[in-house]
Amino acid sequence: MLNLYQLANQKEFRETKKVAAANWLSLVDPSDEEVELVAQELKIEKDYLRAALDRDEGARCETEDGQTLIIFDVPMTKKQDINYTFETLPLAIIITKEAVVTVTLENNAVIKSLLKQPPKNILNQKCSRFALQIIFRSMRVYLEYLKKIDSRSRQVETALYESLQNSELIKMLELQKSLVYFTTSLQSTESMLNKFSRLSMITKDEDNQDLFEDVLVESHQALEMANIYSNTLSGVMDAFASIISNNQNLVMKTLTVVTVVISIPTLIFSFYGMNVNLPFDQIEADVLTWVIPVIIALFCTLLTVGFLWKKKSL
Repeated sequence: MLNLYQLANQKEFRETKKVAAANWLSLVDPSDEEVELVAQELKIEKDYLRAALDRDEGARCETEDGQTLIIFDVPMTKKQDINYTFETLPLAIIITKEAVVTVTLENNAVIKSLLKQPPKNILNQKCSRFALQIIFRSMRVYLEYLKKIDSRSRQVETALYESLQNSELIKMLELQKSLVYFTTSLQSTESMLNKFSRLSMITKDEDNQDLFEDVLVESHQALEMANIYSNTLSGVMDAFASIISNNQNLVMKTLTVVTVVISIPTLIFSFYGMNVNLPFDQIEADVLTWVIPVIIALFCTLLTVGFLWKKKSL
Protein backbone atom coordinates (compact mmCIF):
# COMPACT_ATOMS: atom_id res chain seq x y z
CA MET A 1 0.00 0.00 0.00
CA LEU A 2 1.35 3.43 -0.98
CA ASN A 3 0.23 6.49 0.97
CA LEU A 4 1.39 9.97 -0.03
CA TYR A 5 1.44 12.78 2.53
CA GLN A 6 2.14 16.46 2.19
CA LEU A 7 3.27 18.61 5.11
CA ALA A 8 0.28 20.87 4.90
CA ASN A 9 0.62 22.80 8.16
CA GLN A 10 2.16 22.64 11.60
CA LYS A 11 -0.35 20.17 13.03
CA GLU A 12 -1.23 17.54 10.46
CA PHE A 13 -0.38 15.76 7.24
CA ARG A 14 -2.52 16.12 4.18
CA GLU A 15 -2.89 13.09 1.95
CA THR A 16 -2.20 13.71 -1.73
CA LYS A 17 -2.44 11.69 -4.93
CA LYS A 18 0.68 13.02 -6.63
CA VAL A 19 4.09 11.55 -5.89
CA ALA A 20 5.85 14.78 -6.86
CA ALA A 21 3.82 16.77 -4.32
CA ALA A 22 4.41 14.38 -1.42
CA ASN A 23 7.00 15.07 1.27
CA TRP A 24 6.46 11.71 2.95
CA LEU A 25 5.82 8.50 1.03
CA SER A 26 4.72 5.62 3.24
CA LEU A 27 5.01 2.15 1.70
CA VAL A 28 3.42 -0.67 3.70
CA ASP A 29 3.87 -4.10 2.11
CA PRO A 30 4.05 -2.44 -1.33
CA SER A 31 3.29 -4.17 -4.61
CA ASP A 32 5.83 -4.35 -7.43
CA GLU A 33 3.92 -1.63 -9.30
CA GLU A 34 4.12 0.74 -6.32
CA VAL A 35 7.84 0.10 -5.89
CA GLU A 36 8.38 0.75 -9.61
CA LEU A 37 6.37 3.99 -9.44
CA VAL A 38 8.31 5.43 -6.49
CA ALA A 39 11.64 4.32 -7.94
CA GLN A 40 10.95 6.10 -11.23
CA GLU A 41 9.48 9.29 -9.76
CA LEU A 42 12.19 9.85 -7.12
CA LYS A 43 15.08 8.10 -8.89
CA ILE A 44 15.58 5.71 -5.97
CA GLU A 45 17.29 2.36 -6.25
CA LYS A 46 14.79 -0.48 -6.12
CA ASP A 47 17.08 -2.38 -3.77
CA TYR A 48 16.65 0.46 -1.27
CA LEU A 49 12.88 0.17 -1.49
CA ARG A 50 12.88 -3.62 -1.15
CA ALA A 51 15.48 -3.85 1.62
CA ALA A 52 13.03 -3.65 4.53
CA LEU A 53 10.68 -6.21 2.98
CA ASP A 54 12.95 -8.95 4.33
CA ARG A 55 11.97 -9.71 7.94
CA ASP A 56 15.54 -10.76 8.73
CA GLU A 57 17.17 -7.61 7.34
CA GLY A 58 19.74 -6.18 9.76
CA ALA A 59 20.08 -2.56 10.81
CA ARG A 60 22.41 -0.50 8.66
CA CYS A 61 23.04 2.96 7.23
CA GLU A 62 24.49 3.80 3.82
CA THR A 63 24.64 6.77 1.45
CA GLU A 64 24.88 6.80 -2.33
CA ASP A 65 24.20 9.47 -4.99
CA GLY A 66 22.80 11.92 -2.46
CA GLN A 67 20.34 9.40 -1.02
CA THR A 68 20.61 7.91 2.45
CA LEU A 69 19.18 4.54 3.46
CA ILE A 70 18.54 3.80 7.13
CA ILE A 71 17.21 0.42 8.22
CA PHE A 72 16.42 -0.49 11.82
CA ASP A 73 13.89 -2.58 13.72
CA VAL A 74 10.74 -1.05 15.17
CA PRO A 75 8.60 -2.66 17.88
CA MET A 76 5.28 -4.28 17.07
CA THR A 77 2.51 -5.92 19.03
CA LYS A 78 0.15 -8.63 17.84
CA LYS A 79 -2.95 -10.06 19.44
CA GLN A 80 -2.75 -13.81 19.97
CA ASP A 81 -5.95 -15.30 21.42
CA ILE A 82 -6.61 -13.03 24.40
CA ASN A 83 -2.97 -12.05 24.92
CA TYR A 84 -0.60 -9.69 23.13
CA THR A 85 2.83 -10.66 21.90
CA PHE A 86 5.68 -8.29 21.12
CA GLU A 87 8.19 -8.53 18.29
CA THR A 88 10.21 -6.34 15.93
CA LEU A 89 10.06 -5.62 12.21
CA PRO A 90 12.49 -3.78 9.89
CA LEU A 91 11.66 -0.23 8.86
CA ALA A 92 13.56 1.52 6.06
CA ILE A 93 13.89 5.29 5.83
CA ILE A 94 15.15 6.69 2.53
CA ILE A 95 16.17 10.34 2.67
CA THR A 96 16.26 12.36 -0.54
CA LYS A 97 16.47 16.08 -1.14
CA GLU A 98 12.73 16.41 -1.77
CA ALA A 99 11.08 13.73 0.36
CA VAL A 100 11.34 10.97 2.94
CA VAL A 101 10.26 7.43 2.04
CA THR A 102 9.44 4.81 4.67
CA VAL A 103 9.09 1.14 3.78
CA THR A 104 7.88 -1.68 6.02
CA LEU A 105 6.01 -4.95 5.73
CA GLU A 106 3.25 -4.13 8.20
CA ASN A 107 1.63 -1.04 9.59
CA ASN A 108 3.06 -0.33 13.02
CA ALA A 109 2.76 1.97 15.99
CA VAL A 110 5.52 4.29 14.76
CA ILE A 111 3.70 5.13 11.52
CA LYS A 112 0.39 5.46 13.35
CA SER A 113 1.96 7.74 15.93
CA LEU A 114 3.38 10.07 13.29
CA LEU A 115 0.01 10.36 11.55
CA LYS A 116 -1.84 10.91 14.79
CA GLN A 117 0.61 13.40 16.25
CA PRO A 118 3.11 14.90 13.77
CA PRO A 119 6.34 16.38 15.17
CA LYS A 120 6.24 20.05 16.09
CA ASN A 121 7.16 22.63 13.44
CA ILE A 122 7.44 19.87 10.87
CA LEU A 123 6.57 22.23 8.03
CA ASN A 124 9.86 24.08 8.41
CA GLN A 125 12.02 21.01 8.87
CA LYS A 126 14.42 19.35 6.46
CA CYS A 127 13.97 15.77 5.28
CA SER A 128 16.91 14.66 7.42
CA ARG A 129 15.30 16.09 10.55
CA PHE A 130 12.01 14.39 9.79
CA ALA A 131 13.92 11.09 9.47
CA LEU A 132 15.44 11.70 12.90
CA GLN A 133 11.95 12.37 14.25
CA ILE A 134 10.86 8.95 12.97
CA ILE A 135 13.77 7.25 14.74
CA PHE A 136 13.07 9.26 17.90
CA ARG A 137 9.41 8.27 17.82
CA SER A 138 10.35 4.59 17.40
CA MET A 139 12.51 4.78 20.55
CA ARG A 140 9.55 6.20 22.45
CA VAL A 141 7.40 3.32 21.25
CA TYR A 142 10.07 0.90 22.50
CA LEU A 143 9.89 2.50 25.95
CA GLU A 144 6.09 2.33 25.92
CA TYR A 145 6.07 -1.35 25.01
CA LEU A 146 8.78 -2.17 27.55
CA LYS A 147 6.61 -0.69 30.29
CA LYS A 148 3.72 -2.84 29.10
CA ILE A 149 5.93 -5.94 29.16
CA ASP A 150 7.07 -5.12 32.70
CA SER A 151 3.47 -4.60 33.86
CA ARG A 152 2.37 -7.84 32.18
CA SER A 153 5.25 -9.80 33.72
CA ARG A 154 4.27 -8.57 37.19
CA GLN A 155 0.71 -9.76 36.66
CA VAL A 156 1.86 -13.17 35.49
CA GLU A 157 4.33 -13.41 38.37
CA THR A 158 1.54 -12.73 40.88
CA ALA A 159 -0.60 -15.44 39.26
CA LEU A 160 2.32 -17.86 39.43
CA TYR A 161 2.73 -17.28 43.17
CA GLU A 162 -0.87 -18.35 43.66
CA SER A 163 -0.86 -21.32 41.30
CA LEU A 164 1.96 -22.84 39.26
CA GLN A 165 0.20 -23.60 35.98
CA ASN A 166 1.62 -24.27 32.55
CA SER A 167 -0.38 -21.45 30.95
CA GLU A 168 1.26 -18.83 33.19
CA LEU A 169 4.72 -20.25 32.55
CA ILE A 170 4.11 -20.09 28.80
CA LYS A 171 3.14 -16.42 29.14
CA MET A 172 6.40 -15.76 30.98
CA LEU A 173 8.34 -17.46 28.20
CA GLU A 174 6.58 -15.32 25.57
CA LEU A 175 7.50 -12.16 27.45
CA GLN A 176 11.08 -13.31 27.78
CA LYS A 177 11.23 -13.99 24.06
CA SER A 178 9.87 -10.50 23.36
CA LEU A 179 12.61 -8.96 25.50
CA VAL A 180 15.24 -10.92 23.59
CA TYR A 181 13.85 -9.49 20.33
CA PHE A 182 13.89 -5.96 21.75
CA THR A 183 17.40 -6.24 23.18
CA THR A 184 18.86 -7.62 19.96
CA SER A 185 17.12 -4.99 17.82
CA LEU A 186 18.17 -2.09 20.05
CA GLN A 187 21.78 -3.24 20.05
CA SER A 188 21.87 -3.35 16.25
CA THR A 189 20.11 0.04 16.10
CA GLU A 190 22.82 1.60 18.26
CA SER A 191 25.46 0.31 15.87
CA MET A 192 23.53 1.88 13.00
CA LEU A 193 23.25 5.19 14.87
CA ASN A 194 27.00 5.29 15.42
CA LYS A 195 27.52 5.19 11.66
CA PHE A 196 24.67 7.60 11.05
CA SER A 197 26.29 10.15 13.40
CA ARG A 198 29.25 10.54 11.02
CA LEU A 199 27.13 11.72 8.08
CA SER A 200 27.29 15.36 7.05
CA MET A 201 23.56 15.86 7.70
CA ILE A 202 24.36 15.35 11.39
CA THR A 203 27.83 16.81 11.78
CA LYS A 204 27.08 20.04 9.86
CA ASP A 205 23.63 20.80 11.24
CA GLU A 206 23.33 21.95 14.87
CA ASP A 207 19.58 21.34 15.04
CA ASN A 208 20.05 17.79 13.80
CA GLN A 209 22.86 17.28 16.31
CA ASP A 210 20.60 18.23 19.21
CA LEU A 211 17.84 15.93 18.02
CA PHE A 212 20.33 13.14 17.35
CA GLU A 213 21.57 13.39 20.94
CA ASP A 214 17.98 13.01 22.13
CA VAL A 215 17.66 9.92 19.93
CA LEU A 216 20.81 8.45 21.49
CA VAL A 217 19.52 9.14 25.00
CA GLU A 218 16.21 7.41 24.26
CA SER A 219 18.01 4.51 22.59
CA HIS A 220 20.36 4.00 25.56
CA GLN A 221 17.44 4.16 27.97
CA ALA A 222 15.39 1.64 25.98
CA LEU A 223 18.34 -0.77 25.73
CA GLU A 224 19.07 -0.46 29.44
CA MET A 225 15.44 -1.07 30.36
CA ALA A 226 15.26 -4.09 28.04
CA ASN A 227 18.39 -5.58 29.63
CA ILE A 228 17.11 -4.98 33.16
CA TYR A 229 13.69 -6.47 32.46
CA SER A 230 15.26 -9.41 30.63
CA ASN A 231 17.63 -10.20 33.51
CA THR A 232 14.83 -9.82 36.05
CA LEU A 233 12.51 -12.09 34.10
CA SER A 234 15.26 -14.70 33.68
CA GLY A 235 15.84 -14.65 37.45
CA VAL A 236 12.12 -15.09 38.12
CA MET A 237 11.94 -18.01 35.68
CA ASP A 238 14.92 -19.68 37.34
CA ALA A 239 13.35 -19.18 40.77
CA PHE A 240 10.07 -20.74 39.69
CA ALA A 241 11.92 -23.62 38.06
CA SER A 242 13.60 -24.29 41.42
CA ILE A 243 10.24 -24.04 43.21
CA ILE A 244 8.67 -26.53 40.81
CA SER A 245 11.59 -28.94 41.24
CA ASN A 246 11.42 -28.60 45.03
CA ASN A 247 7.65 -29.19 45.07
CA GLN A 248 8.11 -32.27 42.93
CA ASN A 249 10.69 -33.63 45.35
CA LEU A 250 8.36 -33.05 48.30
CA VAL A 251 5.48 -34.79 46.52
CA MET A 252 7.68 -37.78 45.67
CA LYS A 253 8.87 -37.97 49.28
CA THR A 254 5.30 -37.96 50.58
CA LEU A 255 4.16 -40.59 48.08
CA THR A 256 7.12 -42.78 49.01
CA VAL A 257 6.24 -42.64 52.72
CA VAL A 258 2.57 -43.37 52.03
CA THR A 259 3.52 -46.30 49.78
CA VAL A 260 5.81 -47.79 52.43
CA VAL A 261 3.17 -47.47 55.14
CA ILE A 262 0.43 -48.98 52.98
CA SER A 263 2.67 -51.88 52.03
CA ILE A 264 2.84 -53.03 55.68
CA PRO A 265 -0.64 -54.68 55.83
CA THR A 266 -0.10 -56.09 52.35
CA LEU A 267 3.14 -57.70 53.50
CA ILE A 268 1.54 -59.16 56.65
CA PHE A 269 -1.45 -60.71 54.91
CA SER A 270 0.73 -62.03 52.15
CA PHE A 271 2.33 -64.28 54.71
CA TYR A 272 -1.08 -65.45 55.95
CA GLY A 273 -1.99 -66.41 52.42
CA MET A 274 0.70 -69.11 52.52
CA ASN A 275 0.34 -72.56 54.03
CA VAL A 276 2.84 -72.02 56.87
CA ASN A 277 2.59 -71.97 60.64
CA LEU A 278 2.25 -68.31 61.69
CA PRO A 279 1.04 -66.62 64.88
CA PHE A 280 -2.72 -66.22 65.16
CA ASP A 281 -3.37 -68.68 62.32
CA GLN A 282 -5.79 -70.58 64.62
CA ILE A 283 -8.00 -67.55 65.13
CA GLU A 284 -11.47 -67.69 63.73
CA ALA A 285 -11.80 -66.69 60.08
CA ASP A 286 -14.09 -63.71 60.77
CA VAL A 287 -11.61 -62.17 63.18
CA LEU A 288 -8.71 -62.79 60.81
CA THR A 289 -10.69 -61.44 57.88
CA TRP A 290 -12.10 -58.22 59.39
CA VAL A 291 -10.81 -57.25 62.83
CA ILE A 292 -7.07 -57.60 62.36
CA PRO A 293 -7.02 -55.88 58.92
CA VAL A 294 -9.03 -52.97 60.33
CA ILE A 295 -6.65 -52.57 63.27
CA ILE A 296 -3.59 -52.68 61.05
CA ALA A 297 -5.16 -50.28 58.53
CA LEU A 298 -6.00 -47.80 61.30
CA PHE A 299 -2.48 -48.07 62.64
CA CYS A 300 -1.00 -47.37 59.21
CA THR A 301 -3.41 -44.48 58.69
CA LEU A 302 -2.35 -42.92 61.99
CA LEU A 303 1.30 -43.26 60.98
CA THR A 304 0.64 -41.56 57.64
CA VAL A 305 -1.40 -38.71 59.17
CA GLY A 306 1.24 -38.20 61.84
CA PHE A 307 3.98 -37.96 59.24
CA LEU A 308 2.04 -35.50 57.08
CA TRP A 309 1.12 -33.36 60.12
CA LYS A 310 4.72 -33.25 61.28
CA LYS A 311 5.93 -32.27 57.82
CA LYS A 312 3.37 -29.49 57.65
CA SER A 313 4.30 -28.22 61.08
CA LEU A 314 7.92 -28.01 60.05
